[in-house]
Order: sequence, then C-alpha cells, then structure tokens
Amino acid sequence: MVYIIYFSGLPTKDPQLDLRLFLEVCDSFRQQGDPEDALRLKLFPYSLQDRVRAWLNAFPSGMMASWNELC
Repeated sequence: MVYIIYFSGLPTKDPQLDLRLFLEVCDSFRQQGDPEDALRLKLFPYSLQDRVRAWLNAFPSGMMASWNELC
C-alpha cells in the first residue's frame, strides 16, 4: 500500500510533519545505489497541492538540481 502525503500550505497543516512523512515514503522506494536526491526531486512536486504547488511551479525548470537546493 502506498501512502501519498499532500501538503497544501493551509495553516492547519504541519509542514515539518508532512516533510518527514514524505522522506519516509521516498526512503521506502529507494533502491540500493540510487542517489537520494534523484527520487526525492522527482516525487516532491507530487506531494504538493494548491498554492504550494503553484509556488514550486513558478521556479524556472532545472533551477533546483539537488535536494539541498530545494530545501
């Protein structure tokens, strides 16, 4: 079973908790030898909704090449 964590930016949502859950999901899919960044960067946009997804989409494509840059 796959759990999808969506963060919408609403004041009632806890971004720290959502991020921790997102990282747990990513780690459960990671194959040995795969870079951590690659999977996280691919999946992260799918964990967002509404205003937060619009915020991320406002950045130029390829601007964030690593997970640390995104953070």
